[in-house]
Amino acid sequence: MQKSNRNLGIMVGVLILILACCCVLACLGAMAGGLIFRGNTRGLPVVGGPQTVQQNDLGLAWQEDIDGLFAFYAQYPADSNIMDGILPNPALPIMGVFDVLDKIRMQDGWVLDYVYHVDGMGSYPILYARPESQAPYRDEVALREAMNACAGVYESDQCPEFMDHVVVDGSPLSYLQLALLATSGDQFYLGWHANYNDTKPIATREALEAVVAELQAETFGKALSAADASRAKRLPTAPWVKITGQTVEIRYLTFSKWGGFYEQNISINPASPYHWNFGEPKPLLPYESGIMF
Repeated sequence: MQKSNRNLGIMVGVLILILACCCVLACLGAMAGGLIFRGNTRGLPVVGGPQTVQQNDLGLAWQEDIDGLFAFYAQYPADSNIMDGILPNPALPIMGVFDVLDKIRMQDGWVLDYVYHVDGMGSYPILYARPESQAPYRDEVALREAMNACAGVYESDQCPEFMDHVVVDGSPLSYLQLALLATSGDQFYLGWHANYNDTKPIATREALEAVVAELQAETFGKALSAADASRAKRLPTAPWVKITGQTVEIRYLTFSKWGGFYEQNISINPASPYHWNFGEPKPLLPYESGIMF
């Protein structure tokens, strides 16, 4: 009888061990098959299914891209003549953005270029794409004519809409770089009221704290209160990317001195040219610098 009880106990123990191993293997399989990527565990909450992968360096990598893009622009500062439509010499070589955003590129045979808009209220670049063999558009009027000629005609190879001619490598970081180019690609040579175009992504805790510190020490505009600084430091920072066969969903934090902190949601059809759906930005913490250009 004792021997029978001992055998029964061994069998129960073996069954428990087998079930535990199966649970571990199932969890590992779910993690390996996941298609949701986040920058770090303190980021925006995952709203998808249980198949999740924590990719701790995604936010860090994208923040390097964000900082690198604006550092590249800073090498080519504007001057007092831009409101007259006169750009510095040498002017900013816009194809240089792909040295920073290295997971995306222009379609073979195409280049990124820009014309410069000037009116009585401000001045700013307008990005466009053109075949490498085609001369740049002489001015904004010529570019608008080309845009109007292909309006309603879904033939990307004929149109200068620049985002139709950007190619991604399919990684989560490449789609974040694509979103960065769409959001901040034209934030250089901004004159007067065009400086309201300052929305910038934030992808790491360190970058958020740097923004908060700058706002607390603000002497030109309105300083951030201690209470709002504390709230801002608790905001989620990690970019979130979910890739499926039909869509790429992106969520990330942005900041503007004329609006504050927002959560941006974007859905992209990965087919080329891309179909974008920019969701209404979700306000997280308002801020107004009080500066009026």
